[in-house]
Amino acid sequence: MTLLGDVAGRLLARSGALTPQGGDSSAAPTPAEFSCAGAAELIELRAASRRQAAQWLLTLADDVVMQQGAVTMRCASLEVEFRAVGAEAVSGAPVEILRVVADGDVVVRGRDDATADTWSLRTTRSTTVRDTKGGYDVTLEGGTVLKFSGTLRGRGGPENERGRVEIRCTGPATIHTDAEPAQRGAPVRSRITFRDDVVARQWNADDTLVTEIRAPEVMLLGNRGRTGDGRLDADTLTATGTATERVHVMRERVTATAHAITWRVLRDADIERLLLSGRPAVRFDDTGGMNLVSDAGAAQEGTLLLDAAERIEITWRHTPAAELKLPPGEPYVTALAREDVVVRRIVGERETYRMESQALDTALGADLQPSAFRAYDRVVVSGHGERPDDRRVELRGDRLSATRVAGETTEWVRTDLIVFGQAGALATATIHEPERGDGRPAAKHLVRAEQLRYEKGGTLVTAKRNAEIVIDGVATDGDGKRSQVRVRARELLAYLNAPANTSGHRAGAPELVRIEGRDGVTLETTSYRVTGKTVSYDRISGIAIARGRPARGILRHAVADPVALESFIASEEIRVEFAPTAAGARAPPGRPRRVTCQGGMLRYYQFAGTEDTADAAADPGARLARFTLRAKGPIEVLGETASAQDDVEIVWETRRRGERLQQDARLICDRAELEFAADATGPARDHIRRAVATGSRSRPAQLYSPNLDATADRVESQGPWIDLLSPWGRRVYVRRRRPEESFTCEKGRYNYVTQEFEATRARAEER
Repeated sequence: MTLLGDVAGRLLARSGALTPQGGDSSAAPTPAEFSCAGAAELIELRAASRRQAAQWLLTLADDVVMQQGAVTMRCASLEVEFRAVGAEAVSGAPVEILRVVADGDVVVRGRDDATADTWSLRTTRSTTVRDTKGGYDVTLEGGTVLKFSGTLRGRGGPENERGRVEIRCTGPATIHTDAEPAQRGAPVRSRITFRDDVVARQWNADDTLVTEIRAPEVMLLGNRGRTGDGRLDADTLTATGTATERVHVMRERVTATAHAITWRVLRDADIERLLLSGRPAVRFDDTGGMNLVSDAGAAQEGTLLLDAAERIEITWRHTPAAELKLPPGEPYVTALAREDVVVRRIVGERETYRMESQALDTALGADLQPSAFRAYDRVVVSGHGERPDDRRVELRGDRLSATRVAGETTEWVRTDLIVFGQAGALATATIHEPERGDGRPAAKHLVRAEQLRYEKGGTLVTAKRNAEIVIDGVATDGDGKRSQVRVRARELLAYLNAPANTSGHRAGAPELVRIEGRDGVTLETTSYRVTGKTVSYDRISGIAIARGRPARGILRHAVADPVALESFIASEEIRVEFAPTAAGARAPPGRPRRVTCQGGMLRYYQFAGTEDTADAAADPGARLARFTLRAKGPIEVLGETASAQDDVEIVWETRRRGERLQQDARLICDRAELEFAADATGPARDHIRRAVATGSRSRPAQLYSPNLDATADRVESQGPWIDLLSPWGRRVYVRRRRPEESFTCEKGRYNYVTQEFEATRARAEER
């Protein structure tokens, strides 16, 4: 049958089957009105049989219009191949659409009268084919443009009635609608795929471009609407790149590239999610607030860059931030990244920090200000403050947790950063101090522990469990080598000077200033060691204060003896003064300049008779001498001298190798002064060269030994010889045991090793 012009008619068919939407197999047939200005032809392709209805081909030409419900299609020509379900197609019975071909500037429009939503589809040629499962596949050729009101988020909230979306491509596009819903009562799923130079854009209500996606291929997936407007209620968008072309995304101060992306709307959870895979890279513009290694109160607005090797997942709240009215710090955006993750913050052209890990979770506020970071597996953080002369910090560990802490005003925003390690692979923090203009060279300090807490804007580093700090010194005058101070404890606190605040004032140079150790602390230099329950070390003044039961200051020796023999001072509190880190200082923090305590003990070792021997082990008969001093009053040790007062007790002990120490002499006095043989040869270089003890007018110094006891106003010891003197005119009193006798003398000399005694002007004691 052929009709020559101005043809009009009606077909009763599935919604969307006659217009290039993909159809809805679960919807009831609805009437489709068609017309054309040219000829129309209806041909029976296959006659009806017992098992199958008749198959027809309807051809329309010139200004074809097809309207079904709220959807209208216009094109130059149209072919409709259908099967009549009833006796005849012209009887008005429902028909089953098998194939539809629309050609020549195909334009499809739909409208939802209830919401005023509109959509349109423009292409050159459209082909709709029914698949074997009862669904429909639509192929669009010659370039396609899809426009609809709302957003890429799809329906589900009042924000979707604002704005508009446009998706266009230069290559073919396809539409597929499932024949049946995934579950009974569920909506029918449909997808639109665009290929070649695809550009998807979204504008808000005031016509501002807020989202743009560019990719070789984009697929829009959602539910086919049943309101008659024919619109696809999209909830998922995927974009795929090629070997040479990546996907580019721009959305509200966020830009990203990847090999493939998936954008999903989870309305029940009130979130939308962007998943990027294949070397993804994300850029957050105009961000500030959090600097991982310093105060960021004075920070300029910067850029946050996030890269990964495998994937990045970004999640937004589905409800706009303005409507949520989130409190400060409440996360609005979260980002997860996996495999070779790199986070960088750029201010101007300067990278302020960089973080590398294998996995990352981060949270951002409604203003895209970072509020928290969680990084895992081989974490490395490096960076510096906002000023070019600020110190640089590097942290390493297995896990990292960073939280944004706001002050009373928004001007001060600090980062509480924790890095976790383990016993076999400690977390580390490296602090790089820049070279100072006052002549002090650059320095590098290392902090190690199972847990590092970098807090208070980078002015405090707390190390817990197996903690160690290696403090870099300055170059020595001789060979230019750098000296070090090592501090070990269960818990260590490293205090650093604060950087510039918002007013531009500086609390000090960007350097490490003080160390506090708790629970079993050891501080070591090249030649000295301090131990105690707690140790506080001020790097600027060079003063270390150790407390314990007891605390100790130990001279480090490499004595050739099975027993570690180290000279030390012990007290409940010891004050050790090293060379200060002052401007231009070049003395290494090795041996202290002064050690003091209020009551305690001094102990020194030496090998008697081996001052000229390079190794005491070469002399099997070498006699070990131990000198011990105890006092209730202050003890002071200087470079080559020492003093003690108030109830001072001195004990001399000796032993030969393989023997036990035995007490040779004991002295009680009011004050003692010592001189060290600091320039002596041999392994024990700091032995006592000379000791001077004095009593008081009411109580002279008292000497006790296995062979004799004596009292004198002044006692001088040098090597094994002890001189007894009476400068105040009081005679020296001596009581010998072998032979048993008592006498006085003007002065005496006693060798506590050989038991020899020499007296000057001795006089037997009067009985």
